[in-house]
Amino acid sequence: MMKRLLLFASIIFFNVNVWATHLMGGEITVINDQVGSYEVLLTLYRDTLGIPMNNTQDINIYDASGNQVILLTSVLDTSAYHPVFGIQNGTVLPLFPYGVEVYFYRATFNCFIPGSYTASWDNCCRNAAISNLSNAASVDMQLFSDFKVEMQNNISPTNSLCSTPYFMVRPVVFLPANTPWQYNPLPFDPDGDSLVWSLDIPHESSSSNLPHGIPVSGYSNPPSVSGGNLSIDPITGTISWTALAQGNFVYTVTCEKFRNSIKYGEIRRDMQFIVLPSGPVPSLLNLGSFPTNSNGIPYVNSIAGQPFDLNLFALDSSVANITFEAYGESFNLANPMTYVQGSTDQPFQTKVSLMWNPSVNEARDEPYVVVLRLMNGTFSMDYTLYVYVNENTASFKENTNDLGSVYPNPTKNIVFKSISLEKAQSINFNIYNLQGKLISSKGLFLNSGTHEINFNHSFTKGTYLLETLFENGHKSVDQFVVSD
Repeated sequence: MMKRLLLFASIIFFNVNVWATHLMGGEITVINDQVGSYEVLLTLYRDTLGIPMNNTQDINIYDASGNQVILLTSVLDTSAYHPVFGIQNGTVLPLFPYGVEVYFYRATFNCFIPGSYTASWDNCCRNAAISNLSNAASVDMQLFSDFKVEMQNNISPTNSLCSTPYFMVRPVVFLPANTPWQYNPLPFDPDGDSLVWSLDIPHESSSSNLPHGIPVSGYSNPPSVSGGNLSIDPITGTISWTALAQGNFVYTVTCEKFRNSIKYGEIRRDMQFIVLPSGPVPSLLNLGSFPTNSNGIPYVNSIAGQPFDLNLFALDSSVANITFEAYGESFNLANPMTYVQGSTDQPFQTKVSLMWNPSVNEARDEPYVVVLRLMNGTFSMDYTLYVYVNENTASFKENTNDLGSVYPNPTKNIVFKSISLEKAQSINFNIYNLQGKLISSKGLFLNSGTHEINFNHSFTKGTYLLETLFENGHKSVDQFVVSD
């Protein structure tokens, strides 16, 4: 079946790309890590069936009035590594049925004049295979990013640098039709400013609207199964879609940054989704065992100075070898989180272990966002997890126990679970460690009313999860800590 699918897809995309150009998408990042110094990073995505990339790219810098102030010409350095993705120029994204190469161009300039600026690039034409654009082969691609330069007395910048946001995760191109699917580009701002992201219509160049261009004409939303529209989560940045039909669909994700309620920058990523015949996607088995916050995002608490070791398990019915990738700010710190993939004794199942020993320097109120990408050699699936680093247990975040509570927390040798029931029923209780191992379990028949269930234990020091399973299928998960 897989060989037939590969052959079918190869025939489809060979035929549609005979007439196509090479460009599939791109983005522009502006990096301001030194006073008055700016680096512009133009990232382009090319299909390997098209023409080769040019050795040079021109990037224009415009002021707020649309006047060109700088023309930057960047020469392709095939030996360079992408500063965000960590991959070499020309690397092929490891997904089928044909390659999508990542190329990037870098240029620097100095600016000491305060104001709003735009880094802009355009090229003709878009991929002729695009299904949700009219006359796609005659439509060019306009990429831009907005940023600010601030000065003090026209001599020195303020104490705040200002880079654009950037996407920490390279794009996913291929996905199956009629299958719920998700992907997280993981928007991030190095300056710690507030971010707002959304989906938008791609732009084409326009001499009457420099440097941003205009939304392309003849655009239509990618077709979706009922209830599965292409959308982006306003909290996590996760893009979800259940595609109705096969084809090649373009979209844009926009990320704006705000500082003190004032817009300070914007980045846009143009990209294509190529929808193939339906097929299985890998799934993360035990993420549902973790507590979720009020927005439904799974999370885990950790404590500064205590080793963090979390096992997550993935399953795919089609292949025995699932591969993992993990992304997030926590992997780029001087004291980074790490991950290791390992095997299990179950068929078609694998695991990834997240490991970290955070210090008090990593403790903060905001969570570290971790994106786990599961890949089966054909398709991928992204999952998002929050990791909190607390100075102590008193600062634990997101303790939401809608059906009761656990106490004392932290505990030494006994923990209680309080629940209220409207009717008599059988309840199952399971206690897991963060490695996903079942430590203790028991089942009870309880009458209606309020109950206090005790769990005597001799657990070692660490964090544990108490899972409560109800007859109606509802589940609650509480997190507690065993102290010395």
